[in-house]
Amino acid sequence: MAQLIITATGSDRTGIVSDISKIITEKGGNIEESRMTQLAGDFAVIMLVTFDLPIDELENQLLTLSTLQITIKNATEKQFDDSRQTRQIVLNGADNEGIVHSVTEFLSKNNINIESMDTESVQAPISGTTLFRMQSIIQVPGDVEVHQLENDLTELGESLGVDLELNLVQ
Repeated sequence: MAQLIITATGSDRTGIVSDISKIITEKGGNIEESRMTQLAGDFAVIMLVTFDLPIDELENQLLTLSTLQITIKNATEKQFDDSRQTRQIVLNGADNEGIVHSVTEFLSKNNINIESMDTESVQAPISGTTLFRMQSIIQVPGDVEVHQLENDLTELGESLGVDLELNLVQ
């Protein structure tokens, strides 16, 4: 069985996921994991699919969905590192340019891998001010002192004018 990463983006419409999953199922594939979201007026899908080789028929059939931009690639085998600790970062505060870059640059410099990240901008209920929210699951190397990491993230949050928390993953 091959593992494939399938991504699809296009203008949002009813039935995108149904169309994609129908083709995958009809061609003998199985959706193992997926993330899907609407961004502005577009819809984006990323899926991990297991499939018996060859993949040409699956690829050809998916590409008939002409309203979508679709890419298919062989998945890279996941490497496990038992010394890494899983943590969650939660950020809330006023929206300003560069928040994502500042946080991800900090994580990269500290050899902390991002497993997942979700961000959104929302309007504050009373003031209407744009607020920014971020949640991220990270993998912290075993040689990183978690207490120091918490302090460093708090400092980073203060410099960005946001609340930044490091939590255990529940």
